[in-house]
Amino acid sequence: MDIYNFLNVLDIINTEKGETEFSKIRSSYGVYLERTGNFMVRGRVNSGEITPEQGIKLISLGRRLNKESIHITTRQDIQFHDISKEELKITAKELEESGFSIVGTGGNTIRNIVISPKSGYENEEFDVSVHVKEVSKKLKDAGIKNDFPRKYKIAFSNNETDDINAQINDLGFIAIKKNDIKGFKVYGGGGMGKNPRQGILLQDFITEEEVYVSITAMAELFNKYGNRENKHKARIRYILDNFGETKFKEEYLKLFFEKSKEKDLKLNLDNSSNKFEYTNKENLYLHPLHGKLKINDLEKIINFIKEIKYKTKIRLTNTQGLYILGLNKEDKKKGEEIFYDLYNQHKVLSLTACTGASTCTLGFLKTDILVKEIIEFLKTKNEKVLEILPNIGISGCINSCGQHLIFPIGFMGKKRKTENGNQLDIYEIFLGGRRAEVLKIGESYGDIERSKIKDFFFFFGEKILESKKDYQTFVDENKIEIENFLNYFK
Repeated sequence: MDIYNFLNVLDIINTEKGETEFSKIRSSYGVYLERTGNFMVRGRVNSGEITPEQGIKLISLGRRLNKESIHITTRQDIQFHDISKEELKITAKELEESGFSIVGTGGNTIRNIVISPKSGYENEEFDVSVHVKEVSKKLKDAGIKNDFPRKYKIAFSNNETDDINAQINDLGFIAIKKNDIKGFKVYGGGGMGKNPRQGILLQDFITEEEVYVSITAMAELFNKYGNRENKHKARIRYILDNFGETKFKEEYLKLFFEKSKEKDLKLNLDNSSNKFEYTNKENLYLHPLHGKLKINDLEKIINFIKEIKYKTKIRLTNTQGLYILGLNKEDKKKGEEIFYDLYNQHKVLSLTACTGASTCTLGFLKTDILVKEIIEFLKTKNEKVLEILPNIGISGCINSCGQHLIFPIGFMGKKRKTENGNQLDIYEIFLGGRRAEVLKIGESYGDIERSKIKDFFFFFGEKILESKKDYQTFVDENKIEIENFLNYFK
């Protein structure tokens, strides 16, 4: 797989041969058909970082394509939507030249490796961005493969808080130290979507040089045992389900020790460039509504960064936001004022949601409608309600691109047929999920009509305030009351 092969196919896309080849390979290059008949194009953002120079190129491309915004994904990628067939080549070419390769951003490939968004700029075991960059380079040099049974997702967390949710990826690394030696705990077999599960601990310590050995071992296990007959049962977690924990771990470790003998699989790391003193530095989190970062806002962010004379960085998050990292207090305060529309003091207003059925051909519901309804409703509530309600994740279908399963409040889109044959917009509601520290998949509390979700939030906020407890304690202690209330909407 390489970008030149794809660009050559685009040159003949209007021929029968070109159209056939394009349909066959496009998803592996992050190009997906949308409901409009146009396409979404996804660019890989290595370690989630966007330099000012890259930002300027994105702005230029966005304006050339006449786009109002760029979409930030829950794997720290970027996406342009509603790209016509005629615009595909220039979009793919310019993203590649700007350092946002489209190769392997979809299909049966190793997807973008996600990283703790504040790595290098917070109290941590160590900065894992050097590992992500080196692994990404080795994968590119080896030629990104598109012949796995299904997608293969990897995550790196900079400490055991695990804010990037390494434990619910196909393969996850959590930074630790053993006798002052840098290394990782390794988890495998996690995933969301249908039949979600948390990964199991495969190794309690590997050295930092061995992470690529682990990645290739899991890749071989996946290729060897993955289900190629049924794509709905083809993810790594289904191998774990079929084998059981003991056999899965044994098979992985056997491959790991075989691969560890190959010297070219060890990482050659240079940590010197990653030393940064974060003491007295702060990080500014910005959250564009529905992950849609306006081109004009990106330009403001780039101009803000360029005026700062010390080291700072932009990194995307897996919650569809971005951090400006390493600011002093004065500049952080200035940023909060400049980016007032993007700076939410309340977690509940920083919703994470997939693109939904407005564009996605798999989505059942248009998540943008629910996002707008929730935001408009909650902004009418008093500050105390906003302070007590937690983050929300919304997915338009069971595929869980909005990560609804691991948010404190999650909604998953469905359709329900009424007696007169009409279709109702329904969301299954999940409560009690946790994204960090002690990862937990939320518990389903049944279905709720979209039109009544505002009533749910009214009840929820008022009841939590009356209880004088925090959100999680209220959910843990009032399950029956919540179930009885939700029965009203079923």
